Order: sequence, then structure tokens, then C-alpha cells
Amino acid sequence: MAQATAQETSLAPLFALSPASPDFTAFLGTLSSSSRPPEPEVKAYPDIVYLNYYSLGLSISLEPREGFKPGRDLQWEQVYGEAGKGRLEVTCVDVYNHTAVEKSDKPARPSKTAPTYSPFPSFPLLIPHPSKSDSPFSLTPATTGSELVSAFGEPTRKGGGASGTSLGVWTEWEGKVMLEWASSGLGAWEKGGESRWRVLSLLKSPVAGEGAKSG
Repeated sequence: MAQATAQETSLAPLFALSPASPDFTAFLGTLSSSSRPPEPEVKAYPDIVYLNYYSLGLSISLEPREGFKPGRDLQWEQVYGEAGKGRLEVTCVDVYNHTAVEKSDKPARPSKTAPTYSPFPSFPLLIPHPSKSDSPFSLTPATTGSELVSAFGEPTRKGGGASGTSLGVWTEWEGKVMLEWASSGLGAWEKGGESRWRVLSLLKSPVAGEGAKSG
């Protein structure tokens, strides 16, 4: 069953639950101000389906199984039905951190069309250590790059931060945990150690023999 308390939250149970399961709804309800979570916005593509819970600062990725090819017009009721047949599986959970937004001389202009994510409501968040299953890291909105590297060691993959783009530097550990940091442009990597994280991606470990998908 879901593991969420007022002190700590683990999102790991989501990977073992179908979006059609009552336990899936119950878990998200523990993160919501109401007992029942909001219905997500569905963004569907042939190889991936995103469930965007804007009010929870959360996006859940589902990959098709058993030959299912989602259409772009896929609705939540259809997601529920296909997941109930085992044809959609949770493979990634993204968490958004709003304290990492850098201030600008120009006031932010909210989009009139695109929804925006609210801050994730349930910190601290336990994230798995890449090599020590019994030593999860307690992530807060203020966690910096140097703090995570100190706990996890050097990342197995990293990139981003190029000048002229808004994408911050990103780090990944063992295909399990990936974070984008609020550091981009000139000197991005030099500043990255003291930067806070923007987006956390928790990735489902591939089944032995399948191999990891490359992005």
C-alpha cells in the first residue's frame, strides 16, 4: 500500500500500481488536499502517455504494452480501461520544484493557454540511493547539486546547461534517478553545485534482459 506520512513521502509504490487500481487513486489522494485526487490531463503519443497532475506538481509516464498504440485523442476513461487490461505501465514519475525558479528583471507572464504545475505538496521526499537500497536520500525543495553528489557519488550520466537554452544541467544515477538543476548558460556546471533542483525524475528499473531505453 502507499507509503506517505506527514514526515516523509516515497513515490516508489506508484511503480507497482496500475492507474486503474483503487490503491493508485488512494495514494494520490494522500498527496491532495482532498481525499480524492484531481483527474489528470492526458497527453498521449504512440510510445508514451503522460498523466499531468498540475495541482500536485506531478507527472506520471505510462508506456504501452502488448502492442497497444495510444492515439493522440486518448481520454482518461480510456487510460483507465487500458491500464486495467495491463496495457499501460508506470515507468517514470516527475516531480516539479518551484523554489528553483530563477528571478528575472522582467516579471513572469503566466501563459493564457498552458497549465502550470503547483509545488509538490509532500516534502521531504525519499528517493532511492543508486546502490544502497536501505539508504534513501531525503530530498527537500532546497537540496543542492553538491548535497546530492555527496550522498550518491558522481553521476553515471550528465548533460545539458548549454548556452542559449533554458535547459539546466542534468544528472542521472544508474538509470534510476535523474534531476535537472536550476543552472544553465555560461558557467552552468561551475554553478551547478550550489543550484537547487528543478525537476526530479524517478525511473523504473528495466526488467533484466530488456535493457534501458535511451532517451
